[in-house]
Amino acid sequence: MDNSTFVYVTYIATTPEKLWEALTNSDFTEKYFFGSKIQSDWKVGSEITYSRDGKVSDYGKILTCEPHRVLSFTWTYTADTAVREEPTL
Repeated sequence: MDNSTFVYVTYIATTPEKLWEALTNSDFTEKYFFGSKIQSDWKVGSEITYSRDGKVSDYGKILTCEPHRVLSFTWTYTADTAVREEPTL
């Protein structure tokens, strides 16, 4: 089991445009993700951050971004102190 992979699939009854806005617009993320404000320029290689009360709580790097189609990024929770290897691509 050297190449273990986890894939999570979620089905959401909406349009691609509405889903994209919900994932990338702070007006939505603040309501539905513990008051977290999201920020990124949505370009591959760019940083993505989630902030609560003015402090970054989660961050990552954009891996894939095709508006209304695909969004993939790494995720790190700042309060997680577990020792891990860097994410694989």
